[in-house]
Amino acid sequence: MKQKKWPCILGILLALVLEFIGTSSGPGSFRRVGGVCIGLGAALFSLCINRLYRLSYEKEFPELVHQEKIEYQDERNTLIRNRAKAKSADIIQWVIFAIACMVFFADGPLWITLSLIGAYALRYCLEWYYLGRYQKEM
Repeated sequence: MKQKKWPCILGILLALVLEFIGTSSGPGSFRRVGGVCIGLGAALFSLCINRLYRLSYEKEFPELVHQEKIEYQDERNTLIRNRAKAKSADIIQWVIFAIACMVFFADGPLWITLSLIGAYALRYCLEWYYLGRYQKEM
């Protein structure tokens, strides 16, 4: 599969334009817009540079790329990745709960506390949904 470089180059140019807009926006009400432009520009720039590097790497070392793809799709590595995701989700759920408690007891805005509790509940709802779905499939 041949990947083209021109979308990445356009992305870099767009990122530079966003960075320029962000740094040239003055104080006042445009400050937030400038911050968003700087953040989007930085993210887009780094993603496009990384993709260009990966394209040159794939062109230079096609046999290593093929080996990486085989290892990524290996059943053992897939199980390891899924186990790591599950463990990190278990840890993050308690971190979200702890942050919600801290915000609540520090008399923070109620919408932040409710959003964190909602994310906590969403995690459990998704877990139950996928648990039932995968039990039906297997």
